[in-house]
Amino acid sequence: MDMAAAPAGKARGRRVWLILALAVVLVAGVAVLTWPRVTTVKTMTATEHYGEDGGHVAVLKHVHAPLGTDHWEIVMGRDPSGGYGHGVRLDATGVDASSVVVEWGKDDATIVYGSGHRLTVPARFFTGGR
Repeated sequence: MDMAAAPAGKARGRRVWLILALAVVLVAGVAVLTWPRVTTVKTMTATEHYGEDGGHVAVLKHVHAPLGTDHWEIVMGRDPSGGYGHGVRLDATGVDASSVVVEWGKDDATIVYGSGHRLTVPARFFTGGR
């Protein structure tokens, strides 16, 4: 067995481990930089009572991702944190979060933009555990 071949093999093995470690760090860095951050802007409590389900809310969230995929989302349901419910993504350009309101009706909820645009969501989509 050649004694010079053994150190060369060890050096090659170290290079492989170094490359793998750098790849893991790179992938983790990209994941952290592109992971969206979510900020709750406001919570709007329902003025209607929907059957046996009580305490419905609409939570307006700002979703920010460093790669330019910012958007707004309203989550309607019983979870006051907005972590679970019926999501409605608002992709309108120039959405002023302070101008978005929800009008609660007997059979639906209507999202009203400051511009006057309206989007109606039937109650069956945000009641009953959805």
